[in-house]
Amino acid sequence: MVRRPRLTTTLRERFDHRLTLVTGPGGAGKTTTLALAVEDNRLDPFGTDIWFAAVEHDHDPDHLIDGLAQVVGVEARGSIDQAIAAICDSIWSRAPSDVVLIIDDVHLLGHGGATEAVDALLRDLPRNGHLLLAGRDQPDLAIARLRALDQVVELGPDDLSFDDDELAELIRLRLATNQRAQVHSADLSRLPALADLHLRVGADAGSAFLWEEILGSLPAERRRVLAHVAVAEVIDDHLVSELSGGAMTAADLVAGLPLVDPSSDGTFRLHAILRSVLHEHSSPVGWRHAACRVAEIEAERGRLASAAALFSDGDDVEAMLVVARRFALLPGLRRSFQDHLVVRNLVERVAAGSILGDLLRAESQFGELSHTTDVTRIGLDLAGVAERARVAGDIELEAVALYRAMVWISLDAPVPDRQIERLAQLAEQVPIAAQVVRYVLAEQAMFAGRPDDSLALLNAGEVVDAELALVDRLGLLCSLGRPEEVGVGLTTADLAGMPDGAELYVGFALWTRGQLTPEVALPIALSMMAQTMARRVVHPIVAILGVTSFMALAGGDTETAIRHVAVARDEEAYGCSAHIRAFTDMAAAAVALVTDGEDAARVVCGEMLSNIPIGKWPIRAYLLGLPMIYLLRPETRDTLDRCAFGHAITAALDAGRALAHIRDEASVELAAALPWGREANLRAHVLPVHLCELAVAASLAGDERADDLLSRLPNLRSNLERVVIVSTPAIVEAARHRLDALPRRSPHRFSVATLGPLSVARDGIPIDAPDWGRRTRVRELMGLLVEERRISRARVAAALWPELSEENALRNVRVTLSYLQRILEPDRPQRAEPSVVRTMGDELVLDEDVEIDADAFAREMQRATEHDRAGAPGSALALYRGALARYDGGYLHGLDGDWLEPTRARMHLLALSGLLRVGELELASGEPDRAAAWAARAESLSPGNERAARLRATCLAGAGDRLGAVGVLRSVVERLAVDGVEPEGETRRMLDRYESA
Repeated sequence: MVRRPRLTTTLRERFDHRLTLVTGPGGAGKTTTLALAVEDNRLDPFGTDIWFAAVEHDHDPDHLIDGLAQVVGVEARGSIDQAIAAICDSIWSRAPSDVVLIIDDVHLLGHGGATEAVDALLRDLPRNGHLLLAGRDQPDLAIARLRALDQVVELGPDDLSFDDDELAELIRLRLATNQRAQVHSADLSRLPALADLHLRVGADAGSAFLWEEILGSLPAERRRVLAHVAVAEVIDDHLVSELSGGAMTAADLVAGLPLVDPSSDGTFRLHAILRSVLHEHSSPVGWRHAACRVAEIEAERGRLASAAALFSDGDDVEAMLVVARRFALLPGLRRSFQDHLVVRNLVERVAAGSILGDLLRAESQFGELSHTTDVTRIGLDLAGVAERARVAGDIELEAVALYRAMVWISLDAPVPDRQIERLAQLAEQVPIAAQVVRYVLAEQAMFAGRPDDSLALLNAGEVVDAELALVDRLGLLCSLGRPEEVGVGLTTADLAGMPDGAELYVGFALWTRGQLTPEVALPIALSMMAQTMARRVVHPIVAILGVTSFMALAGGDTETAIRHVAVARDEEAYGCSAHIRAFTDMAAAAVALVTDGEDAARVVCGEMLSNIPIGKWPIRAYLLGLPMIYLLRPETRDTLDRCAFGHAITAALDAGRALAHIRDEASVELAAALPWGREANLRAHVLPVHLCELAVAASLAGDERADDLLSRLPNLRSNLERVVIVSTPAIVEAARHRLDALPRRSPHRFSVATLGPLSVARDGIPIDAPDWGRRTRVRELMGLLVEERRISRARVAAALWPELSEENALRNVRVTLSYLQRILEPDRPQRAEPSVVRTMGDELVLDEDVEIDADAFAREMQRATEHDRAGAPGSALALYRGALARYDGGYLHGLDGDWLEPTRARMHLLALSGLLRVGELELASGEPDRAAAWAARAESLSPGNERAARLRATCLAGAGDRLGAVGVLRSVVERLAVDGVEPEGETRRMLDRYESA
């Protein structure tokens, strides 16, 4: 390659400008020049390039935006505007890195909706997002304002043409491999492709010469195969072997030919000039025949969308419709939304209003869901297509439309009997119909309260589509309350290769069968949740938010559960079925139970059950909290008592029965019979307040395992206090006895500020007792208790008085502890035990109800990071700001000691990374002044920090002060040099970049 630094240097500016336009005719070297620029950026990165090669079908804006979303790494969900917002959020979340989205062959988008979508994307991109459009024509975009602001870089045909130096370099390179190429630069075309062609094959080369001297001299068979592959975008060994009867590979076919681009995967592409010459020398009939022959090969290997497009190019409408029909009959798991749009558009072009076209149109709504879409409409539209197919006698399309209608209808209502009966009639003639009917009947048998029949149907008959059968089986086993059977018989390879969405069923099963404790399960689920949210598909997002809410509550993390319920409610607005909304309703009821009590939870459960009655079998969402439903809604008990679940869900139901038995019969018998040895199983299904009541009851019956579990329950005091309010006399008395055994609870609320000078507030009022201000050791002891929460006297002595003998140091501990306890509780009766700082044997214990700002800060920063990683920079920004409002200086500022340094360093790093991240996100959102203020805060926290200096320099450069940016970066580099530290590569690159500018 000729490196062309004059162009790649100009293209470096794509990272500083909103828009870059590269325009030139075929053969001008647009793609090659861009590839050189991308390669240079990999070696010396200014930011991130994301390449998207447009194809003909991208004139459809849905197809285009779905493709752009894929290369950016998000799921195109909702309307085009919503998908663009998701793309922009993904790019924003990569700040401070600049991201250039390159759209090559942009002329294929046409002048309609696709160009309007690009215009909208250009308008909405965050500040760190940039667009580069390369094509034969400039797209019709509203960019006058960007030009006025000097935010457009343009390379046109004259720029792309070779200059004298580049021609000379090309001649030098070609002479090294072709001694016959005795050509002077004056004789060469300035068009890069033609100049190279002349050097390869002679000065007279043009399309005529290319045919006569190169292609025309090839053996007839090789030329015939070339003429056929010229209709395809990509040439590979399979295609060439099929066309040549196994006589040639792709490499054999293109050996020695000019204008052929090899790819790293062993495939090849013919340049447009070469394809054009082959097209010119083929008859119209021959060209159409070639397109149809390649289409047949594509269809044979399952590339149906490509085959349909080639049959369309070959004017074989009948064959195109046959392939399109095959595509429509594929399971949804095997059809990408992009391919679906290609085939839909092809069919509608030649058979608008046909049954096949209406089927494809109805199904494409799933990829076009908006805030106003009623998901049941998709099922009704598909049912309408099935009826049309029935009238027309098209049983194949009728069967597939019926099945897909059932999938959508069943989300919110029972499938009509007539549809099932009709699909059963079709089963003898349509193989997949039998498998589908079995699944639908299995689900119906389940909801009719016949789980054994459901399982029998699930396990019977021939499997026509293995992937569909796997997903159906996993989902139905979860709904049947048999989580212990999910994954049985699957190998690790099977699990790794599961279709999208199957992992959510496996995760649901792992939780509901009690395989993981809440503390272990929640971090895993949060990781899955981030991945699921990045897909931006409503139903799995809402479902996993419901499950993680229960996990959080089981672990005592009420804040996370409340937050997930709120996020799920927001997600439901995008179009969500009632059965999936029930996951949120269940989580909301559980939150109400924990925060407001049983009466509030009873109301939420009642509203939920009025929307979806319990019937003869509970829906899957209800399995998350069976004990709560069983206790609070007695009208469900007859149904639930008749249900035959697996052992894990049966244990949950038994817990509900035990709760009801305590309340109705004042009996602890059923509570004592629960599987207290399977702690994770009980914690997965019984919310802590109810599990506390059951454990107290079982403990009364003498079960030590229940007693042991009770001691480890989160928020034990508040749960015991709830039990005292709602339970029966014997349990109430036992709960009170437990409460009495717990350390006395202070009537005051204590909070400790550690992110700055240490201070303690009682009921919101800072403590300012004289001994607190003048006795440093008292503050140090409080700081040590905040740090450790529970610590031995010997460790306190060693930490605070290392220079003293053990005896003297322990005496100081006693005296200092006495001062601290009087400061914290000055009104405590003389003989009463302290409640805030207690002594337990040889240990000092800080009461668990004391609120510590460092804990809240760490939690909130973690939440912000989760949103940031999930590609939700807007919500992450708000969370970061809220967390950083707590940070008022170094951890326990003013105190010293090795014991506080690890936490001090951790808090410092959290605050510093948060300040910088907020600055980066603010800058990318177009707020350089606010970003500079955050950078200044970060620099005051960590003088000489390179990342902060880069952020401030970027703000200055964005405001036009490149000299100021250079000064900031030089200053930090010089400071590092004094310390003998080499600056980070990114700092050096940025400095070189601004100095050269």
